[in-house]
Amino acid sequence: MLQAGQIAGDYVRGRDLSAYPDRLADGIRHHRALDAFTDQHASARLSRNRLSGPWRRYAGVLVDLAYGHLLARQWDTLGELSLSDFEAAVHTSLEQHHASLPVRLQQTRERLLQYRVLSGIGDADGIAVACERLSHRLPGLAGGDEVVNREMDGLVVDFSGFWPDLMVRRDALLAD
Repeated sequence: MLQAGQIAGDYVRGRDLSAYPDRLADGIRHHRALDAFTDQHASARLSRNRLSGPWRRYAGVLVDLAYGHLLARQWDTLGELSLSDFEAAVHTSLEQHHASLPVRLQQTRERLLQYRVLSGIGDADGIAVACERLSHRLPGLAGGDEVVNREMDGLVVDFSGFWPDLMVRRDALLAD
């Protein structure tokens, strides 16, 4: 249930998590803690600063997409399971805990699987596809893949400085 909560973190607003089972709420808190860590990390901040001008407003989302892309591309060396096994485990967890998930996640769970959101971001056009999908809710993201691709060399360097620190933070959170 912790894993489902980690995914649910993007779908829950507000501080009151009393509507969720304890382990799901723990996963949401874990997700939020890692998001806050990411927002404050020097490498992630440098990455956001690379996306200037009209992209500045969406820099956080675009960096998340870029880092997801880089993670998926390097999963064989950075992940603990194969990417397909990890994605299957996430979807199994979401299916098992469907009734406890936030309504928005319940409504999009099948699309996450259908579009291979976790692994598909690593495809050559993964960032473009993600920007296109997200642009239905955030029109300013249309074409965001172009600026990410233009800045990719720097983003790769930033990600390599960020990822090890994120894993240390993740492990500390899981140990609590």
